[in-house]
Amino acid sequence: MKESELINNLEWLRQDIIGHNKLFQTPYGEKPLIYTDYAVSARAVSFIENYILTILNYFLTLDIQRLTSNNDKKN
Repeated sequence: MKESELINNLEWLRQDIIGHNKLFQTPYGEKPLIYTDYAVSARAVSFIENYILTILNYFLTLDIQRLTSNNDKKN
């Protein structure tokens, strides 16, 4: 596969990066937000963030059920 094809195949991922195509105000006018080190910046990707929220909601529901069940047993 050509390099240009590889880059185009990752466009969906680039579009899902939180902050993609965002501008911020500088003394020199609006400039694009550019990350040069993804590992250090911990820049989030939407589909990963959404998955984490789904998992957290699942565990929160289980935890609430467990706490409610334990409270019922005490009464």
